[in-house]
Amino acid sequence: MFVLRAAARALRRLLAAARHPSSIRARAAQEQADELAQADAFLKTWVPRITAQRSFRRNGLLAIVWDEGDETLACCREPEMDPDGSFAGGEAGLPGAGGGQTGAVLLSPFIAAGTTSEDSYNHYSLLASVEEFFKLGRLGETRLSGTTTFGRDIFAAAP
Repeated sequence: MFVLRAAARALRRLLAAARHPSSIRARAAQEQADELAQADAFLKTWVPRITAQRSFRRNGLLAIVWDEGDETLACCREPEMDPDGSFAGGEAGLPGAGGGQTGAVLLSPFIAAGTTSEDSYNHYSLLASVEEFFKLGRLGETRLSGTTTFGRDIFAAAP
């Protein structure tokens, strides 16, 4: 729930900045505040419902992932070209590796509260971890040699 409190603090800061409607910056801040409020309401409704389920408490994983990165920054040796020849990411559709900085919050009985990691993971890491857990074949970019799966730095607790 720390994430929800941090989001609420960020929302209050954005709303305070939006009190001057004459500036473009204030309108952008208001739009962000509206989006954060919607996300906060969604999470407040669904996270408790999901985490209360017996199946989640036994061996579940809830991944809350957001991707609003628009930089050309990337991690994990992501290629600049997708296997189909299209660009993998970059700012405004320009060539570049990855899709920018992203974030995720993972909730699971196998993850100790407050766990953080300095290891680099990306969207493909999440998908590859799910594929590995369910013993599925790898799809698309998860087949790349540099794709990492979540390790003991993440899944360090016993349910």
